Amino acid sequence: MTEASMLQVSIVPDDQGLADLIGALEMVSTKYLPNTVRAIKVSTALLEYTWKAYAMGAAIPGTKIRLKSVRGEYAKSIHKSFQGLHGVVYSDSPYAASIEDGEEAKDLKKIIPFGPRARMGKNGPYSIVPFRHGAPGSLSAPMPSAVYGQILAKIRAGEIKKSTVQKKVPGFNAAGEVVLTNKYKWGSRMKLPQFPNLEGMVVFNVSAGNQARGEYLTFRVVSANAPKQSNAQKGWANSWVVPARQGMHLTRYVVANTKEVIGEAIRAGITMDLMP
Repeated sequence: MTEASMLQVSIVPDDQGLADLIGALEMVSTKYLPNTVRAIKVSTALLEYTWKAYAMGAAIPGTKIRLKSVRGEYAKSIHKSFQGLHGVVYSDSPYAASIEDGEEAKDLKKIIPFGPRARMGKNGPYSIVPFRHGAPGSLSAPMPSAVYGQILAKIRAGEIKKSTVQKKVPGFNAAGEVVLTNKYKWGSRMKLPQFPNLEGMVVFNVSAGNQARGEYLTFRVVSANAPKQSNAQKGWANSWVVPARQGMHLTRYVVANTKEVIGEAIRAGITMDLMP
């Protein structure tokens, strides 16, 4: 009773006889079909609930696949629509298609350095990319507890000087356009060679009023061309390459795991409405 498309799941009959019957019922006012309407509304809600559950990382019957790196945005993008005898559940997320169908490998060196924030250096265009790191247990790339504890201890001891954003100043991007960029007053940079992704991390002072707060960021340079000294730099060609990702096909499992109960509900609703 359900059919999946790339970004939506629609309730449609998979039995031709039932399809013809529903087609005929569309000529009848829905006020005479309360049980059918109720069954389709409940079925639409079930589809929405099931899809959202899978989008939030719930176990999926019929597969070991499970969505990871859940932050809630995908689930929030899933909505239902109901009109007449038609129910549709859809996602308006720009990432829904790639989650569903997967993506080919991407070389970010061919993308990021050519954006509006790119700068021009002697080796060609480049961009500086910030990465935010969170406290242990947070959803924003949590850092190891040992590292976080070490940072807090050094902050309390006054051994770490926090960085600040002073103001925005005009500058030129790689295309020669005027853009506003942050001017920083840099503080301490963490030396964490055992954690390459955290090496050079800085703590930004984002305190408000009497509440002391810090944000933890690392900055990495993405260059379109290898610098001259990097001819012997191992792995440059493979750096900043996002590997291909297989599709999750969540809607396929949404359909498979709900179609039987939805079919029974709609048939029961139609039967009740057409009983003399």
